[in-house]
Amino acid sequence: MLRYVPKPFELARLFTRLMTKWSYPPQGWDIAWREDSGERIAFDVHRCFYLDVLTAYGMPELTAAFCSGDDELFKALPDSIRWERTGTLATGKAKCDFCWRKHTKEEVVRLGEATAATGTA
Repeated sequence: MLRYVPKPFELARLFTRLMTKWSYPPQGWDIAWREDSGERIAFDVHRCFYLDVLTAYGMPELTAAFCSGDDELFKALPDSIRWERTGTLATGKAKCDFCWRKHTKEEVVRLGEATAATGTA
């Protein structure tokens, strides 16, 4: 849907703030905001309900399925929004980092040209 709205990053930013507040309560999650600006929205998760529960049941390796779901979901973002992540708690990192960066119009054009030149999607 974000591909069809005039300012997709602004809508994604609003949705991310609301979703984080309502869907990830402090009882199960420890979230530290790094940035919430017109260019970037980023936060780190230092405690994850999914990892805690699956670890308690002796299956922490299943947590990676939740993490990979983020990566798959965010592949569908419009070119004007870039999803970035360097690691997750499930893969042994100290935190799950979430970051969405707004691409400039010039970056979007360059991405389109690079995709056309390489034949990748």
